[in-house]
This record gives sequence, structure tokens and C-alpha cells, in this order.
Amino acid sequence: MPYSVNGIGTKYYGHADRQPDNSYIATLWIVLLFIPLIPLRSYRLKEVSSSGHRTQYQGYRVPLNFWQVARIYCAALAILAAIVLAFAQVR
Repeated sequence: MPYSVNGIGTKYYGHADRQPDNSYIATLWIVLLFIPLIPLRSYRLKEVSSSGHRTQYQGYRVPLNFWQVARIYCAALAILAAIVLAFAQVR
């Protein structure tokens, strides 16, 4: 189960291989300031209930989805590059 405090901990990222039952594959990551650093494992998740700020999922482990990991790394690097370039323009 993912758990983070102030963006440090673990978090699910990604929505791959969506099925007719609305289940999808997400990867559990170690995050630092919400930035994905290390992929731990992938799960097929399905939302079973939602109330307020809490959503419960039913899931089971699947092999690590390498395409999803590559896409998330690319997205994270693009966002970090945009932030660095924005701060470089301020000077």
C-alpha cells in the first residue's frame, strides 16, 4: 500500500493496459518530493469504493511494466528539465 508524507515515501504512478472492467496497471514507486525515483513493482488495480478523500482499490501483483516505467521516467525528466530551464531564465 503506498504511503507518503510531504511527498516522501511510495506512490502509484501510471495507468496502462485499461480493461473493460476499468482495471489498469499502475507501478509503485519510491518518491522524493513526489518525483518517482525507483520502481518497486506493478499492480493491476480496480477501484472498489470511494468516499471523500479515500479510495479503496482491489489489486494483484503483475510483472513490472517496463514500458510504463520508461514513460514515467521520461515524463519526470521532462518536468525536471522544464523546471531547471525556468529557473535558468530567471537569472
